[in-house]
Amino acid sequence: MIGVDPVQESQVSTLKQLIRQGDYLAEHDTNQALVGELLAKNLRVGIGDEITILGQGRDGSIAATVVQVKGIYTSGMDDFDRSSIHVPLRLFQDVYAMRGAVHEVVAVGIALKHVSDMKKAIQGGLKTLKQKNALVALDWDELMPGLLQAIKLDLVSGIIFWFLLIVVVAFSILNTFLMAIFERTREFGVLMAIGTSPGRLTRLLLIESAAMTIIGIIIGTVFGCLLTWYFQVHGINLEGASELMSQYGISGRMYPQLSLITALSGPGAVLIITLLTALYPAFKVRRLRPTEAMRAV
Repeated sequence: MIGVDPVQESQVSTLKQLIRQGDYLAEHDTNQALVGELLAKNLRVGIGDEITILGQGRDGSIAATVVQVKGIYTSGMDDFDRSSIHVPLRLFQDVYAMRGAVHEVVAVGIALKHVSDMKKAIQGGLKTLKQKNALVALDWDELMPGLLQAIKLDLVSGIIFWFLLIVVVAFSILNTFLMAIFERTREFGVLMAIGTSPGRLTRLLLIESAAMTIIGIIIGTVFGCLLTWYFQVHGINLEGASELMSQYGISGRMYPQLSLITALSGPGAVLIITLLTALYPAFKVRRLRPTEAMRAV
């Protein structure tokens, strides 16, 4: 049995969006209840049916009441859908003799970076209360350590994939620069024959590589940021994975987050790799001999 404030609960959880039959709790409901789909199936109840609840109050008294099923929800988590009933907080307080007490208060921040500051502020406020049993403030990673581990695992796999992609990009750039030099070997030989020093030719190739890279990075970063911003506003529809994501209370639409790190980390890595890979073909030109280079096909 979970007693919730219908108005406040809809602001901190997705319970309202999980209703598949019937309606969500209203502010002035008294003996209405929301039931998980599996529990409703096991009890063979539907919208409008009554459920008798027996339990023990906070003071040791017998807690008994009859509630009417107003809505049936599906979260995708079988244990939750099989074992939970949500009722208005006022009804829960009366039936279980809570006398204004609650088990937990949930707070939701605007962004993930605010969680630590919120936790410190709440902990500071709890220390000023004189309670026989000390109250605690737990953030999301303490409440759901399994989810935190899954996020870390996904982050590690993403970093590995990112490095593999960088390696592929590095070899692609190296191949492009090598081909650019081999295709112009005769021109390089002519330049060296008329007096161009190998050092000046090397600087010319490095400047050319840097200019091409910087122009490409600027254009790619601008278009990439615009594309990411568009999906940040409208979201990416993942219809094929909607059922899997619904098991965790996540909608079938993903919203990427554009930040300075995500916008510059990839282009910065490409810039460094491009300059490093351009060194090998550039210094390879220094070993060219004008007579041999001009005879190259």
